[in-house]
Amino acid sequence: MGVCIASGDEPAGQYFGIARMSTDFIALFDVSLEEINADWLVAKLSADPSFGAEVVDHFRDLWETKRWTLDSSPTTRQSRLLGPGGFAVDVRPQMIELYHMIPFRIFVSDVALRKALRNACLSIADLVGSTRAIYTHELMPYKGQGLIEIERNLRTKIGLPATTFEELHEAEYYGPRAWYVDTFEDLRLKDEPRLTL
Repeated sequence: MGVCIASGDEPAGQYFGIARMSTDFIALFDVSLEEINADWLVAKLSADPSFGAEVVDHFRDLWETKRWTLDSSPTTRQSRLLGPGGFAVDVRPQMIELYHMIPFRIFVSDVALRKALRNACLSIADLVGSTRAIYTHELMPYKGQGLIEIERNLRTKIGLPATTFEELHEAEYYGPRAWYVDTFEDLRLKDEPRLTL
């Protein structure tokens, strides 16, 4: 990941308290387009500074990485994109995993930040041809090649997904309703401009 440069003494301490372990936000997307690879995605994200602009502005000074870069691991054969404002993206053959440094508890409780992060997720979904995203925290025991398999495993191991963000907020971290499937219906109604192919 990028490097978080906040401490509990800075204003960002509200997000990154030293005494509390942070489980950060992740979103998982299907990849339905053949041309998707790490080089293609980093070029798309680098070319459009509007991607996640509200989130990037909010977290810019708390994250060392200031522009989209590609960091490939020869041992895992997995490509990771590091971006500004707390973003990192893992590119896999059938799936994209978007990480953000925001603690999952803040994502579920702060309506404004959640909306901004959901808009960024919708942009990624549109880019990679995914009709939905699964939201959870980075320590959730999700496994699978694509969203269908991951959703099946989460239903088996954790339980049903939350049907509202209020349910998600109330859920235990490893219990039923501790994950959410977003189809972006409410955001798509607004028809805001987003990244395109």
